[in-house]
Amino acid sequence: SVVTIAFCLTFLQSVTDFVRRNPLAYVTGYQSVGDYLTTHLWSHYLAMDYINRELPADACVFFLWETRSYYCDRCCRPDLILDAFIGLRSQFGSAPMIVDGLKRAGYTHVLLYKWGMDFVVSEKDSPLGEADLAAFRELEREYWKPVYTVEASQPFVLYAIR
Repeated sequence: SVVTIAFCLTFLQSVTDFVRRNPLAYVTGYQSVGDYLTTHLWSHYLAMDYINRELPADACVFFLWETRSYYCDRCCRPDLILDAFIGLRSQFGSAPMIVDGLKRAGYTHVLLYKWGMDFVVSEKDSPLGEADLAAFRELEREYWKPVYTVEASQPFVLYAIR
């Protein structure tokens, strides 16, 4: 019956995912939690690990085009619906005003998920216009200093706010 086939396919998919993820390596102590997370979350976990190890305890990170903040032990604000930059532009307007607003809110760093930004920019009906992209480029050039980069298929750049 159709239900049996659906059950079998779901079970097969579950077994395949279990084997691929290999959680037993972590559970049995063969692999450390850091190694396991690096294997499965790759660039995201590397960025979170850097933030946790290298930034001061009072650092506060504003995420752009990154919805996940788990494993971030510092003050981190994820971009839950991928519109944080649009919100900054709407609220503050210019690059200098965005920097001022972020600083007044207590942010010390910005974490950019480049793949997320590229995805939003490439959309046919992207909410980001040329003025938004120009403001973003000005922020990168004049107000944000790159302090850490994860070069991967899903790259991250961590900027210190000047």
